Amino acid sequence: MSDFDTLFESFNQVNKAVFTYVDLHNHAKICSNLNSKTIPGITYATLRCLQKYYKPINVNEEDYLLFSTGDPRNAKSIIKNNVKKIWSFKLIEAEAEAEAEAEAEAEEKLKQNLPIKEIDLSDKSNILIAFIKYLAEKLNSEPKINYVWKYSIRDDVAWLSNKKLLKGSTASESEEILEIAAITLRDAIFTDNEQKAFESVRLIMDWGGVYYGQGKLKGNQNTIEKLRKENKLLPSLKNNFETIIKGNYAKITLMNSGWTKVWAVLFPQDLIIFDGRVSCSISGYMSFFCEERACSIKVFTNEIGYSQVSHTQKRKFIDIKNINSRPDKWMQSTKLVSSVLKCVLDQLSEESEFKSLRSLESFLFMKGVSREDFRKNYR
Repeated sequence: MSDFDTLFESFNQVNKAVFTYVDLHNHAKICSNLNSKTIPGITYATLRCLQKYYKPINVNEEDYLLFSTGDPRNAKSIIKNNVKKIWSFKLIEAEAEAEAEAEAEAEEKLKQNLPIKEIDLSDKSNILIAFIKYLAEKLNSEPKINYVWKYSIRDDVAWLSNKKLLKGSTASESEEILEIAAITLRDAIFTDNEQKAFESVRLIMDWGGVYYGQGKLKGNQNTIEKLRKENKLLPSLKNNFETIIKGNYAKITLMNSGWTKVWAVLFPQDLIIFDGRVSCSISGYMSFFCEERACSIKVFTNEIGYSQVSHTQKRKFIDIKNINSRPDKWMQSTKLVSSVLKCVLDQLSEESEFKSLRSLESFLFMKGVSREDFRKNYR
């Protein structure tokens, strides 16, 4: 159980009235069941607990959304000026209890040592749990692969003070510039700043090499600039942002090799960048999982609702449905794989180098150069 869930159970026993951030933080300091005893760890557990189980009273809805989605530490100004100083909170009782029960049930299922041979392919939950267990075992034994992504941002922006970040190749450089872009884009969404929204989206896509066209690849420049010229970029961005928060993926309209990077940057705790290389790796693991159990990859992927990103033949797996640039299918598979990887994280050994969705995604990206390379290097 995570520290913020533990904190909720402890605090909820002694206080169900209206309270402040300081009240919960002080309780966290004396809560003996928390794994982290450091101030940053306690602060993070407090913020995540507030995000998940409580709601502020009579506050601006945009401020609440900015705080309540994604990593709370990204909303620094809201936390400093509102959460810690002004806001009062109350329990969202029905929703919190239902969510806690659902998570407890899911966690219990994942802990079961299900016998592989007895799995029924018609039982989606069992087969998915088996694949999660299989993937966790494989990743525990995989050799380390250093993440390298050489990027060069073409367009400077006023809100990026450290100009050295416009070029880089290491994981830390990518992480830093994308975090800055995420904060700027979130602010742009909630303050209706179309210029900053455009600049942030352009930077994120350019970081990923999919904004400007390269050779046969068209890029996203024409589409983004057309939306901007028609004053549709920010409204479309906000609409899709809210749609993702609500989980209504059938209504997603902005999703491709560029937008998957934007959404992953905005929701780093919930979504991965699901591109061709990550898809190739996940499809590869699914393929071997089915081969080793003499079951159909087509039946398995259809059963769990998975489709692959297959822009190039070298990363395409036979008998797995293709996304075919459908935004709803792309987001559905993105969310599915992200959820699977979050469960995998919980099952990895303490010594594992994988500590976040981003670290798993980076590994899968480096491993998914091609279908043949994946098969050659499979362990």
